[in-house]
Amino acid sequence: MNDSFFIRRPPPPPENAPESAAEPQAGCPGGPATNPPLPEAERLRTIVESPTYRLAYEDLDLLTQKDLRPLRLQLELLKPERVLYEQGVHSTVVVFGSARVRDAATARDRLAALERLVPGDIAGLKPDVILAPYSGITQDEYTTLSQIAPTVAYADVAWGTSWQDDQLITGKALGMSAGAAKLVSDTEALIASQTDQYPQLAGKTFAYGNMGDGTAFNFYTTTDARSLFLTAIGLEPSEFTKSLDAKAGEDAYFVQVSLELANTIEADIVVMWFGSEDEYSKAQENAAFQAIPAVKEGRFAAVVGESLVMASSAFSVLSIPYMLDQFIPTLAAAADNVK
Repeated sequence: MNDSFFIRRPPPPPENAPESAAEPQAGCPGGPATNPPLPEAERLRTIVESPTYRLAYEDLDLLTQKDLRPLRLQLELLKPERVLYEQGVHSTVVVFGSARVRDAATARDRLAALERLVPGDIAGLKPDVILAPYSGITQDEYTTLSQIAPTVAYADVAWGTSWQDDQLITGKALGMSAGAAKLVSDTEALIASQTDQYPQLAGKTFAYGNMGDGTAFNFYTTTDARSLFLTAIGLEPSEFTKSLDAKAGEDAYFVQVSLELANTIEADIVVMWFGSEDEYSKAQENAAFQAIPAVKEGRFAAVVGESLVMASSAFSVLSIPYMLDQFIPTLAAAADNVK
């Protein structure tokens, strides 16, 4: 008969095997005791606190693993996209690669260094073209720069080129006229969609300035980019603003107004910029500032903070989408107080 049907006993241990070899192992039935069992509450806490019980999106040990890098990259894109959506930003520029945003102090130092460039320094950069459609370069500077590379200057008035013309001129110089025209068209449509929400702005007069050096206000002429932008969205320069044109020197885009003449600064809406909240706070304590009629009557629009000031001063297809959501409602709030 086939012996596979019989239960076999294990063979006896070798005669020379050590006695310990036949002893039960620790933790096995009949073996020596290991650690005593944990109390039930502690055992459950140990289980629940185990990393395997963490929710996946809370498990940093999991999310930082090398093979989850694609997921982390998706989140890096999703997070700013949701923030932009929540803030009503409709378009932006995505930069891929090793782009880095410099801190404000470093950026100012680099800008100052660029402003100190002499023609020899510029020639050393070997530019293909020199763009200055929104600038105040003189005829002598234009002649010198033109010897280095083809130079594009402003068309009519120093510092008086509209953001639309700036974009179109730059696009033409770079052989990208169609793309520039589309950017201008898309940005104008965005501006219209914002200003249409505030019909109280239409036809209101304006004056636009800043606190100057503390001894006099600075107010911009009708040809300054800030004035041109306000005109483009339906406001009109006040008689006070128009009077500055005759007082401005050649190539000047603003006029100093004595603090003693604060009560002559007339317009439905007076707009002024301040580099920081601290500057604005100090202005509010200034008697001359408080003497401006629009300030006393709540017809005043304050543009506060370096980023917003720059975006609403040097207009472009990049800066306008950034500042519209803050700038237009601020103007509208001032217009609501015009009687």
